[in-house]
Amino acid sequence: MSSAILKTSLLCLVSAILCALLNVASCASSSDAACPIGALQFLAWPDIRFAVWFNWVNWVPGLVFGALFSLSAIAWQQPGQASRGVGFILLSGLIYLLAGPLFTLVLVGASPLHSERILNWLLPDGLITGLFGSFALSASARLLLRPADDSRSTAAWLGITALIGAVAGLAFVATARSASDSLAASWSLAFAVWQIPVGLALKRQIA
Repeated sequence: MSSAILKTSLLCLVSAILCALLNVASCASSSDAACPIGALQFLAWPDIRFAVWFNWVNWVPGLVFGALFSLSAIAWQQPGQASRGVGFILLSGLIYLLAGPLFTLVLVGASPLHSERILNWLLPDGLITGLFGSFALSASARLLLRPADDSRSTAAWLGITALIGAVAGLAFVATARSASDSLAASWSLAFAVWQIPVGLALKRQIA
């Protein structure tokens, strides 16, 4: 395994653990019905299914991922790239924020929201949201972080990363559904199966 792959994987793993801890902290300080992403079962509550996604915990993880990925991309060590790294961090936070309402909008198709129908819709929902998130992150990385002399096809990289992100989104939801007794461990794993493959795909396209 090359040092670049190892470095990116480790930073994405750190990001996943931090994102999971943010979710756990938010859930611990909230009533059950208002608990954000860390408790998917509460999406069955129509009065809160949109509101929970705008909780800070659903966009701060995007900033965490964006910051650590920028470090893995060595954006800070390239002349004139610091501002681009900051731009990627902010876009990453926005993308994470938008992914929440998108996830909820797809679930509207399960209305009336019964528990069994919610569970049936979660997997395709994870795939769709993962596709959106990885495509948007890929476009942001290509716009802000790739080398100026990179002549590789943007369309090809967008497609490849989006496909990886869709599968990772499916794995994210599947992992979240099978939560263990340890919420921190479950959500660290869920974020890891999303952020590591997507992070590696992003790193590869700007290398």
